Amino acid sequence: MKKHKETRALLAVVGLLNVDGYYNYLLTFIDKAVDDGFIMPSQRSIIVSAPDAKELVQKLEEYVPVHDGVVAQAKWEAEQMEFNASLQTEIGR
Repeated sequence: MKKHKETRALLAVVGLLNVDGYYNYLLTFIDKAVDDGFIMPSQRSIIVSAPDAKELVQKLEEYVPVHDGVVAQAKWEAEQMEFNASLQTEIGR
């Protein structure tokens, strides 16, 4: 069960209800961090925004995660942790 929670955390998406441009400065800041190389574009892609709830829900439902080496590495590490735990259980029998 823990692996499932860890994997879901890796696939999380953040939805911002950007009414009247409330989060525009935050999004601009994040985009600048991507341009400067502090944030990977695939990490930026987990943040979706829309000016109204209907559009935001639609974007969240249509969201497809962008995988990169960081996500693949983290997923591999999570799988290894589960494998090692199950191996220890088998050894302990």
